[in-house]
Amino acid sequence: MPLGIAPFYLYANVHKPWMCPVRAFAIWWLLASQSDERLDGFVFRKKVGSDGVSINPMDAMVCQPDLVTALMFQIIDKVPGF
Repeated sequence: MPLGIAPFYLYANVHKPWMCPVRAFAIWWLLASQSDERLDGFVFRKKVGSDGVSINPMDAMVCQPDLVTALMFQIIDKVPGF
């Protein structure tokens, strides 16, 4: 069964504009369209390397647990009653 995030609405945050997802998306859209970026595909793209993102617009961001999380789940699986 694939795991995913159900669609949800983003609301403007006029009290904290620096945290407003609507404002952030609008600024991204403006800058990307001015720099001739392809605006099709996924906004949140797959991570590449330690600090980059894929240039392929069809590479979706995926949840990849880090080493600590993976070890934590291995430990929890061995604990009776969990």
